[in-house]
Amino acid sequence: MIGFEILHSEACEGVLGTCGRILTPRIVALTSPGQLVLSTLVKYEHPSARIIWSLVGPIHRMVEQYLLDSATRGATVTPSPAKADDSVPR
Repeated sequence: MIGFEILHSEACEGVLGTCGRILTPRIVALTSPGQLVLSTLVKYEHPSARIIWSLVGPIHRMVEQYLLDSATRGATVTPSPAKADDSVPR
């Protein structure tokens, strides 16, 4: 994302963020098979941050939902290979 840095990255989790004088946002993503959890955390650094986030927050949530919906529509599901235990009985 423009202006955000990758602060933490592993196979099933990641954190994007930036530092600001007014507010400090973090976007945390956690994944597991078939599931994605996204959380936005905002730390208010200035008294005006609450007012700004009250205006920006609803737009942020709409854009985030649109991006998640778009990603879901574009995702393909690849079946995992069968394990020896899952084979057809002989």
